[in-house]
Amino acid sequence: MKELGKKVYLSKDVLTAARERISLVFDEFENIVCSFSGGKDSTVMVHLALEEAKKRNRKINVFFLDQEAEYQATIDHVERIMSYENVIPYWYQVPIYMTNSTSYEQDFLYAWGEGEKWIRDKHPLAIHSIDGDYPKRFYKFIDWFEKQWDTDTTCFLVGLRAEESLNRFRAVVKNPGYKDWYYSTLTDGILKVYPLYDWTFEDVWIYIANNNVPYNKIYDFMYASGFDIQEMRVSNLIHEQSFKSLVMLPYFEPDTYNKLMDRIGGIHVAARYANESTVFN
Repeated sequence: MKELGKKVYLSKDVLTAARERISLVFDEFENIVCSFSGGKDSTVMVHLALEEAKKRNRKINVFFLDQEAEYQATIDHVERIMSYENVIPYWYQVPIYMTNSTSYEQDFLYAWGEGEKWIRDKHPLAIHSIDGDYPKRFYKFIDWFEKQWDTDTTCFLVGLRAEESLNRFRAVVKNPGYKDWYYSTLTDGILKVYPLYDWTFEDVWIYIANNNVPYNKIYDFMYASGFDIQEMRVSNLIHEQSFKSLVMLPYFEPDTYNKLMDRIGGIHVAARYANESTVFN
């Protein structure tokens, strides 16, 4: 919570608070849309939302924008979530330009581009095409997707945690997006709620362990390989923060690594020199 710009600690645990927030969202809104990345935070958020949906015999909408250059473990996890009975899948596998941070010569990956050799086949649960025009860049596509919904009846759940940065904390709690919900924001009519905003890294993994929640198995590889907590992130494999992941990808998922090299220029060089300090100094 927030009072005069200060943190106010409640006499309840973060799990109870998150469940209460999600319950309020279900009370107020007809359409619940969960943004899903395949990572630990959005996994916990989706499971908490599903828990509430099942109580009310309702469904949730789960949105995932597939960037093609993904861990296979991420796709396996996405498939699991999208297959749940109370989930309406919005898994997009449509042509989109992704910035390629691994090459000076190939600036973009045209993910799912027509006539191109994809890293993997499209999934039957996914949306393969869109009638009409739509933006073909990542963040603009997300903005476009959000604007397809009735803003009066829709709330977007996002698994953002304020612990990760002070800017995130300030962005979430500065002004309530709805009523006195200091864990929400309102931008251009789009209401977003962050039910896990006050959770810690430990809170997330304790919930996963205590509730036997299926999660992205790439975390197991990262942990066993000595990744720092802050480096254990799930993102597309050509993201600007994914260089160390590329170093380990031949060990984590050799098939994915080989397919990625066939698909995108610069992968081998990026993987080879990612740990060289001179690259970043």
